[in-house]
Amino acid sequence: MSSQEFSKVGTKVFFNIMEEWTIDVESQKVLLGVSLAKQFNKIKTDSSSVLPHSSLIRVSHIIRIYKLLRILFPNANQANGWVHKPNDYLNGESALEEMLKGQISNLEKITEYLTEQTKCPLR
Repeated sequence: MSSQEFSKVGTKVFFNIMEEWTIDVESQKVLLGVSLAKQFNKIKTDSSSVLPHSSLIRVSHIIRIYKLLRILFPNANQANGWVHKPNDYLNGESALEEMLKGQISNLEKITEYLTEQTKCPLR
């Protein structure tokens, strides 16, 4: 899939996830790594716009996090609520608070944590 194709599909999926997670616009900008309102609005409204490379990486992590939550929590409300709940692994912060620190490494931390949670121990 090309960057342009992933941008188109990924952007749509990203904004659908943001709606399910009830994330405000300012937080969406942080998660996308976009600070300018004009750039954010173009991404949101222009399906032909291509995301910057760092935003593609961020969207990829958000989609993975969403998918991993659906594996861990078959109930949609439980999966969507998890990002807002305090977590011992994050020293009492929520996954959303961690992700809103703004670095790709913060998204990676959540992706890696959830990936580990989905692994079944060998018996």
